Amino acid sequence: MKKRLVLIGGGHAHMMTLAHLDMLVEKGYAVTVIQPSEFHYYSGMGPGMLGGTYRPEEIRFATRQVVESKGGSFVLGRAERIDPLKQIVILAGGDEVGYDVLSCNVGSYVPFDMAADKAGTCFTVKPIEGLMTAQQKISELSGQRSITIAIVGGGPSSIEIAGNCRQLTNGSDLHPAKIQVFAGRKLMSRLPQRVQLDA
Repeated sequence: MKKRLVLIGGGHAHMMTLAHLDMLVEKGYAVTVIQPSEFHYYSGMGPGMLGGTYRPEEIRFATRQVVESKGGSFVLGRAERIDPLKQIVILAGGDEVGYDVLSCNVGSYVPFDMAADKAGTCFTVKPIEGLMTAQQKISELSGQRSITIAIVGGGPSSIEIAGNCRQLTNGSDLHPAKIQVFAGRKLMSRLPQRVQLDA
């Protein structure tokens, strides 16, 4: 029976493994990749996608296509639990994937249950795909009127998101937006004061 290697997530930590996946298959391993999207989006270019500098297809890696072309199996789903005694990954829908060796590279996410968003106007930066939805909503609303965009968090990523929201809403068919950044005690507090003042 083949040894079962399961990778949860197709992000940066698994890129080299995915690049050489065909070699693992040739050596007799059954390789399965579990991921909630067929693509992995490069987070460093996500804000640029929000601002319209990049198209979604320019910042993503076709995880499913690569895995299947190299002889692996791709499971579209979200890992919810791991049972190390039974050596299984339980997916959100209840399906189970067995493993002999397991590697987890699930990335980060923003807990969203704290936001009561009945209007569909709150978006998280992670997963990056959410920025596509945010871009569409901002464009739709800014096409009708001037809007206020609130960004929660005062670190470098928040400034990058704010700049790209400004770029997006300065488009010829859109009304300019008012952008507010809500930081803790101070904007860019972990960086030198010169950087804080420039922000």
